[in-house]
Amino acid sequence: MVVSGGNDKMEKDLIWCAALLTSYRYLPRVARGIDRCSYATAMGGLSSGEDAIKLFDRILALNVRKEAIVNAKVLTDMCLSRLESKSRQLLESRYIERKSFDEIAEQLGVGVRTVFRRHTAALSAMASAMRRLGYGHEWLDSRLGADTFMREVYEEASRSMRQSGESGEREARESKRARTAKACKSAEGCDTSAPCKAKNRSKQSHCRVEIGRNGGVGAAACSFG
Repeated sequence: MVVSGGNDKMEKDLIWCAALLTSYRYLPRVARGIDRCSYATAMGGLSSGEDAIKLFDRILALNVRKEAIVNAKVLTDMCLSRLESKSRQLLESRYIERKSFDEIAEQLGVGVRTVFRRHTAALSAMASAMRRLGYGHEWLDSRLGADTFMREVYEEASRSMRQSGESGEREARESKRARTAKACKSAEGCDTSAPCKAKNRSKQSHCRVEIGRNGGVGAAACSFG
């Protein structure tokens, strides 16, 4: 999903939501790795006679990084807890359990495009919850933007979102053309190779009614991974 209309703030919030959800299962492991690194840094610095102030600064930087990683997990839990159960379960299935959209659709007994739309709505709801808590992309950029692991996840989420948006928009256009042809075909005498150009005005009207009743472009999908 790509946010249109120049709403850069919302787009960045959505990317951060996707990044937080994607990294969620790995964050405890990253925090433990930082702990081990802190211990090794302290032991190595003491044994080598490193300047105490420099050693303290290095350990402090690692602790600051660990705090940011822990806060990322806490923030994700807070935002998920504020979603409706169906939205929360869909996001957990997609990002934490790493299920494909096809697998989720089969599990829910709905079409893939329905899952796309629900996923877009759920991710947007999470972004709104995150901003209401005061943790928009500005806060996340300042706290997590410099972290190597989180920055890589964020950039991958951004690339995936753009690719999914392009794919979803293409599928939406193709779906609309298919519905238009089907609606026109149902009107007697309507030429499906040139939709809604039958000479009989009543038949043209019938086509337009059918298209309006069954038409509409679904939301583009947003995925990651």
